[in-house]
Amino acid sequence: MRLRLRRVSGFAVTLGLLTATIALAPSPAGAGGASLWVKHVQNYPGGISVGVRARLAAVKAEAGATSSTSAALQPVPEPTSR
Repeated sequence: MRLRLRRVSGFAVTLGLLTATIALAPSPAGAGGASLWVKHVQNYPGGISVGVRARLAAVKAEAGATSSTSAALQPVPEPTSR
Protein backbone atom coordinates (compact mmCIF):
# COMPACT_ATOMS: atom_id res chain seq x y z
CA MET A 1 0.00 0.00 0.00
CA ARG A 2 2.78 2.42 0.91
CA LEU A 3 4.65 1.60 -2.28
CA ARG A 4 1.57 2.39 -4.35
CA LEU A 5 1.01 5.68 -2.48
CA ARG A 6 4.65 6.64 -2.95
CA ARG A 7 4.50 5.80 -6.67
CA VAL A 8 1.30 7.84 -7.16
CA SER A 9 2.77 10.77 -5.19
CA GLY A 10 5.92 10.73 -7.29
CA PHE A 11 3.87 10.66 -10.47
CA ALA A 12 1.71 13.57 -9.28
CA VAL A 13 4.75 15.69 -8.38
CA THR A 14 6.42 14.94 -11.72
CA LEU A 15 3.25 15.76 -13.63
CA GLY A 16 2.83 19.02 -11.71
CA LEU A 17 6.41 20.10 -12.39
CA LEU A 18 6.10 19.24 -16.07
CA THR A 19 2.84 21.18 -16.38
CA ALA A 20 4.33 24.21 -14.61
CA THR A 21 7.41 24.14 -16.84
CA ILE A 22 5.34 24.05 -20.02
CA ALA A 23 2.94 26.74 -18.80
CA LEU A 24 5.70 29.12 -17.75
CA ALA A 25 8.03 28.62 -20.71
CA PRO A 26 8.11 31.73 -22.91
CA SER A 27 7.22 31.33 -26.56
CA PRO A 28 8.82 33.44 -29.33
CA ALA A 29 5.44 34.62 -30.59
CA GLY A 30 4.23 35.51 -27.10
CA ALA A 31 7.43 37.41 -26.37
CA GLY A 32 6.79 39.76 -29.28
CA GLY A 33 9.22 38.03 -31.63
CA ALA A 34 8.26 36.75 -35.02
CA SER A 35 8.20 33.03 -35.67
CA LEU A 36 11.04 31.42 -37.58
CA TRP A 37 9.12 31.11 -40.85
CA VAL A 38 8.27 34.83 -40.80
CA LYS A 39 11.94 35.70 -40.24
CA HIS A 40 12.92 33.34 -43.06
CA VAL A 41 10.46 34.91 -45.50
CA GLN A 42 11.68 38.39 -44.58
CA ASN A 43 15.38 37.57 -44.90
CA TYR A 44 15.68 35.06 -47.74
CA PRO A 45 14.23 35.08 -51.26
CA GLY A 46 13.48 31.35 -51.65
CA GLY A 47 12.93 28.09 -49.87
CA ILE A 48 9.33 28.52 -48.79
CA SER A 49 6.12 28.37 -50.81
CA VAL A 50 4.72 31.35 -52.65
CA GLY A 51 1.45 31.04 -50.72
CA VAL A 52 3.21 31.70 -47.42
CA ARG A 53 4.90 34.78 -48.87
CA ALA A 54 1.56 35.99 -50.22
CA ARG A 55 -0.05 35.53 -46.80
CA LEU A 56 2.65 37.60 -45.12
CA ALA A 57 2.41 40.30 -47.81
CA ALA A 58 -1.37 40.48 -47.38
CA VAL A 59 -1.04 40.86 -43.62
CA LYS A 60 1.48 43.66 -44.05
CA ALA A 61 -0.79 45.41 -46.56
CA GLU A 62 -3.76 45.18 -44.17
CA ALA A 63 -1.69 46.51 -41.29
CA GLY A 64 -0.52 49.49 -43.31
CA ALA A 65 3.01 48.12 -43.79
CA THR A 66 3.80 48.14 -40.07
CA SER A 67 6.33 45.77 -38.57
CA SER A 68 3.70 43.81 -36.63
CA THR A 69 3.29 40.28 -37.93
CA SER A 70 1.13 38.81 -35.16
CA ALA A 71 -1.80 38.25 -37.54
CA ALA A 72 0.51 36.33 -39.85
CA LEU A 73 1.01 33.78 -37.10
CA GLN A 74 -2.65 32.78 -37.15
CA PRO A 75 -3.54 29.58 -39.01
CA VAL A 76 -4.68 29.95 -42.57
CA PRO A 77 -8.28 28.75 -43.04
CA GLU A 78 -8.85 25.73 -45.25
CA PRO A 79 -10.01 26.60 -48.78
CA THR A 80 -13.65 25.89 -49.46
CA SER A 81 -14.45 23.42 -52.20
CA ARG A 82 -16.72 24.47 -55.03
